[in-house]
Amino acid sequence: MESTLSVFFMCLCGISLLLVLVALFRSLSALLARSSPAAAELASGAERDALLGEKRSLLQTLRDLEFERETGKLSDADFERLNTRYRARARDVLRALDQQLSEFRAEATELIAAELSKLDGEPPDASAAAGGEGETSPQRTCAGCETDNDADAVFCKKCGKPFDAAASESAAESESAADGESDGEGA
Repeated sequence: MESTLSVFFMCLCGISLLLVLVALFRSLSALLARSSPAAAELASGAERDALLGEKRSLLQTLRDLEFERETGKLSDADFERLNTRYRARARDVLRALDQQLSEFRAEATELIAAELSKLDGEPPDASAAAGGEGETSPQRTCAGCETDNDADAVFCKKCGKPFDAAASESAAESESAADGESDGEGA
């Protein structure tokens, strides 16, 4: 019986030692994986997800505060105090989200410039990649309300009047078709 008990305890010690070694290996591999670039990317993704969640939560809280004040459940002084605090935190969260994207802006600018050069057949220009600062796009001015519109606009963005005869004909046709359908529905 003694020999069976000693074998049992030796097996138990061996299994315990094996479990300790497995736990040590897992903790070391997790520690080393955190220092890899892929793990850093995952950590920043998790951080971004947390910031986006906090942003959604803060925006909902601000809407709730406004509702509580409108219904009279929250005094104006309390509203101002809480609103100021939540807006300050929201600004911090938005800045942190913006800083996470700052490293990708230069790459995005280069990609845009490359695509524009493919379309134009010209070498990319720094001002074109930066949004065309200093250049003005051609515009149309509405004769009715004198609003500046895009050059390819068919209708005025303020008053809705068509710019050319073809557009006015198509607008008249669509109006008459709509009138005909509404007259047919009423009968």
